This record gives sequence, structure tokens and C-alpha cells, in this order.
Amino acid sequence: MENEHLSQKQLLDYISQLRQDIDILKQEKADLEILLEIIIDHGDLVEAQLHESHEKLKAEIQQRYLTQLKFQASQEHLQSLVALLTQEKNDLELILETTIEHSNIVEESLHYDSIHDPLTGLFNRRYGSSVSSMLKI
Repeated sequence: MENEHLSQKQLLDYISQLRQDIDILKQEKADLEILLEIIIDHGDLVEAQLHESHEKLKAEIQQRYLTQLKFQASQEHLQSLVALLTQEKNDLELILETTIEHSNIVEESLHYDSIHDPLTGLFNRRYGSSVSSMLKI
């Protein structure tokens, strides 16, 4: 009977040990569930941050693309303005050149008219006076 009693005591000790192990495992399970919840929440937060960063990057890429398009359009517009201004400058230079040539012709004609008689085409008195004053010097 003592053998049975020891056996029974051993069984009770074993059951007690198993209950302690079960309690420890339950506590570990609860701790792991809490840890899992924290990890899931943290994962959700990281996922939300990644999504937000992704959206910001997409918006920045789109903004840079639009800026690049605007820059190219501005550059093309500037090039057309430069071409137009260059053409206008060339036109103005041609007009100025023509005006200078015309003014030189008019000046020569006026000088000729000022020292020649319109009827005879010979030198007039003004020319004679200027030549004689130069000769006296």
C-alpha cells in the first residue's frame, strides 16, 4: 500500500508540476499574444508610413515631371523669342544700314547743291569764298 501511496504522491506531484507548467505556458502564451498584437500594430504603422511615403514620392515624381514639362515649354518659348529677336535685330540692322547709305547720299547731294549753281552746274560763290579763305591761310 505504501508503494501505491508513493505512486499516488508521485502522480500528484507530477500533476502539480504539469499544472505549474500549464500555468507557465498560459502566461507565455498570453505574453506572446500581447507581443504579436504589438508587432501587428507596429507592422500596420510601418505599412501606413510606407504607403504615405510612397504616395509622397509619387506626388513628388509627378510634380517634377510637370516642372520638367513646363521648363521644356519655357525653353522652347525662349528659343523662339531669341530667334524672333535675332530676326528683328537683323531687320533693324538692315534698315539702319539702308538709312545710313541713304543719308550719305542725301548729304553728298546737299553738299553738291550747296557749292554748285543749280542752273549751270558750275561752282557757286559759296564754294569760291570757302576756297579763297582756305588759300589765304
